[in-house]
Amino acid sequence: MDQTKHIGNVNQHGSNSSRLSSPLPAGGLPTESSYFDFLTDLQQDTRLHDMELGALTKQPAPIAAQLSPSLSTASSTPSSPQAVVSVLVASNQSQRVAGAVCINLTQPAEASQPQQAPIRTHSWKLVNYLLIPCLLPIIGLYLLLALLLAVAVTFTITPSYLLARQLYWACPFIPYIWKSDNIRDRVGVVGSWLLRVQFEGAHCITVLARLFSLPLRPHLPDFYILGFPKCGTTSMASYLTTHPAISGLAGMPGNEVFSKESHFFNGILGRSSTNSRLLYKSFFPTIISRWWAEAVLGVERWMCFDACPTYACLPHVAARVKEVSPHAKLIVMVRDPVASVFSAETMLRNMGVPLTWSLQQPLAGDGAADPRFQFSAEDAAFWHDLECLPPEAPLPADLPVRFYTHLHSYVMAARFADRLRPWVEAFGQHK
Repeated sequence: MDQTKHIGNVNQHGSNSSRLSSPLPAGGLPTESSYFDFLTDLQQDTRLHDMELGALTKQPAPIAAQLSPSLSTASSTPSSPQAVVSVLVASNQSQRVAGAVCINLTQPAEASQPQQAPIRTHSWKLVNYLLIPCLLPIIGLYLLLALLLAVAVTFTITPSYLLARQLYWACPFIPYIWKSDNIRDRVGVVGSWLLRVQFEGAHCITVLARLFSLPLRPHLPDFYILGFPKCGTTSMASYLTTHPAISGLAGMPGNEVFSKESHFFNGILGRSSTNSRLLYKSFFPTIISRWWAEAVLGVERWMCFDACPTYACLPHVAARVKEVSPHAKLIVMVRDPVASVFSAETMLRNMGVPLTWSLQQPLAGDGAADPRFQFSAEDAAFWHDLECLPPEAPLPADLPVRFYTHLHSYVMAARFADRLRPWVEAFGQHK
């Protein structure tokens, strides 16, 4: 397969080579276009231009110039999501692919060497062709007992309450979903309460079943989709999981969000648990998933990933990910930062989150003195403390509320180049 040819096709059907570093076209602006101009100027020094991204990863810029001239003349179309996946996995340069910035998914020193199929050693064959098939009934029974035990413990109410409380601390927008007019108009007050009870019960069963089956979960993610929010991480995750060699999380059944993003480093299992490799392993599939992919389906190498779009935004996460999974590789999804901020506000308002600010209102005066952008010293100190937070330290008690509800956090998160710098420093350019 001609990889460059397919990269060109994806660019033609996704974002063009200047989309990332250019403001939205004038025809697509909302009526408050003056706000777009103001916020764009506010972020002028930190938006991801091709030259800035090139400097960040020490790659020559512009990025598109590194690719073949056939980018503009390719005519065939990728026939499936696997075509996009093959481009992502095989690429050896910083590329923009349908809004994704893939920073060296393969080692530069090995990029010119053709990859060889892994050697199936005698020990591998013994384990995968004899031992695991013989133990399948025992493993299946163990997983069933773990699930039944999780259900029984959940009905004691207390674990469900405690886990839901921790979940709502890490993701403070979730409780507003059950109170929103969208839900209550459709199912009523009683129906929204029942949906909340069902969600909390399913979350508790999922978490406990994974913890009870922890001996069968030895895996950590091979790569991450770091973010950014409202930049297509859900779509990219769904494309990747269509490949038989790639799995996401062992998430809550029927819940798209918690099947791709763990929120582990946001404190979903506790403020002091974000550096525990053992607890983090509970989020990923069992040895059966790997055995099925490699021994039954015959894929060369099975991989799993975590796709949490807030990881790229929070400056303390890079060091913790490095501690837990130092060999993982990184994928970043980006779009125009102004549009992403607007989209994030729209999503939270649709969930019923009572934000104290709105970007839909016109600017006050010429915009320079708009009170919405007069951030306090406390906001700056909070962000600085996050940047200096040691990996072993517990998360600040007010972290989630500040991150999800304060406008200052959205402006800081939209400075993509600044947010990516800790990741490049922690993992190196080749990741």
